[in-house]
Amino acid sequence: MSDLSNKAPVLELQGLYRRFGTLVAVDHLDLTLYKGEFFTLLGASGCGKTTIMRLIAGFDQPNAGRVMLDGVDVTHLPPQARNVHTMFQQYALFPHLSVWDNIAFGPRAQGKETSDTKRQIGDMLDIVGLAEKADFKPNELSGGQRQRVALARALINTPSLLLLDEPLGALDASMRRGLQLELKRIQRETGITFLMVSHDQDEAFSMSDRLVVLNAGRIEQLGTPREIYERSNSSYVAGFVGQANLLPEDGDNLSLLRPERIRLSQNPPGSDEEGCQGHLSALFYQGADWRLELTRADGSVLFILLNANEAPPSLTLGDSFWAVWKRTDLHRLTSGAI
Repeated sequence: MSDLSNKAPVLELQGLYRRFGTLVAVDHLDLTLYKGEFFTLLGASGCGKTTIMRLIAGFDQPNAGRVMLDGVDVTHLPPQARNVHTMFQQYALFPHLSVWDNIAFGPRAQGKETSDTKRQIGDMLDIVGLAEKADFKPNELSGGQRQRVALARALINTPSLLLLDEPLGALDASMRRGLQLELKRIQRETGITFLMVSHDQDEAFSMSDRLVVLNAGRIEQLGTPREIYERSNSSYVAGFVGQANLLPEDGDNLSLLRPERIRLSQNPPGSDEEGCQGHLSALFYQGADWRLELTRADGSVLFILLNANEAPPSLTLGDSFWAVWKRTDLHRLTSGAI
């Protein structure tokens, strides 16, 4: 989502501040989310992302700042008065109710069980791919299917914003990959703004239109996944969102060189390239890729990622190579080391 100029703001966090005793969990945060985007709060444990989500949902109150939803100040409204739904890892489905009745629970509680509502529930079952499971109980479903029921139940009341707290954390790796695509598809079809909390860079990158990398309650960087990966603004961001080679320049400046931008060669770099010599000190075969470590004469290590089809036919620990990259593949960090 590159052009947000004509999008309506759904969520605006203005100077949001939350502390617990002497610990500052959210430090005067400013952030705007727009209608129809998939946005992720990405960061390590303790960075403030869960506290931010709780403040948005109304489960906690800030010490200062405002939470604006659809242009309305909801900072001090209780959760039930906000047009926000939260989907947790555990799903919290009613085990004694069918899939249909789990999804219908919200509209029924609001006295909205009309023919239109029944049609909407049917449409939602189609969107999440569970029309044939409408009469099943949660214990008759797979983990991924239960996750989709929880999602349908959260979306049936068309919230302005859906909060997802590590939504795929309880699933195994193979199921997570498939459901990443499913979640993104469902978000696009419904047009509802999703805000996901995650510590998983791969998950955030594959699903998000935009994201922020958080550190100690502050935004380190905001942008698209590609901007944050290729144009990291600090060594913290560069290291958090992938393996990073940080090469010193003059003074205290650093340049980022991603491992996949490096090739191995028996020859020194060409006129538009840079490089260094070293020996292979670690080899990790990963099917589609080789992850390598090249140790230079000064003892420093360069991390390299090679496509298995493009790697030299024989790789052995101790082999000497040139590591070569294009000058244009270097990205100078704007804020140096942290």
